[in-house]
Amino acid sequence: YGATETTPVASVNLPNRFDADYWIVHRASKEGSVGMPLPGTAVRIVDPNTYETLKTNEDGLILIGGHQVMVGYLNNKEKTDEVIKEIDGIRWYNTGDKGHLDEDGFLYIVDRYSRFAKIGGEMISLGALEEEIAKFIDTNIVKFCTVALEDEKK
Repeated sequence: YGATETTPVASVNLPNRFDADYWIVHRASKEGSVGMPLPGTAVRIVDPNTYETLKTNEDGLILIGGHQVMVGYLNNKEKTDEVIKEIDGIRWYNTGDKGHLDEDGFLYIVDRYSRFAKIGGEMISLGALEEEIAKFIDTNIVKFCTVALEDEKK
C-alpha cells in the first residue's frame, strides 16, 4: 500500500516464516490487511476533523509520515498544503483513506473519504451504501455504483 507522494510503498505484507529451531512462526502478514509500515515509515490514524490520534482498531483518516514523504507538488503550494500536515515536528501525508491499525500494527483500509456524501448533516459512505444495495440485487446481472450529486435547490 502506498502513494506516489510516499515514494511509493508505505506498508507491505511479507511471507510468514516458521523457525523450526524454536518452533516459532514469525507473522509478517494478515489476511485483509495491507501489511505493516516499512522501516522508517510511520502510520497514524486520526480523526479527520481534529487530527487527534485514534485508538487501536478505531477507523479514521490514514496519515503516513517519514523522510520518504514528498516535499510537495511542483509549483502547487496550495495543493501541497491540503495534503501535508506537520504534527509534533513530523510531516504527515493525508492519504484520504479511511482505515485502522490493529493491535499488531497491521494496517487495514476500509473506505476512501472522497467516497462520502453529506446527507442531512451526516457523512454517508458511498461504499457502505453500495454494499447494502448489493444485498438486494443480483450483481451478476446488474452493475452499479453510487454517486453524490449536489442539491441545486440549496
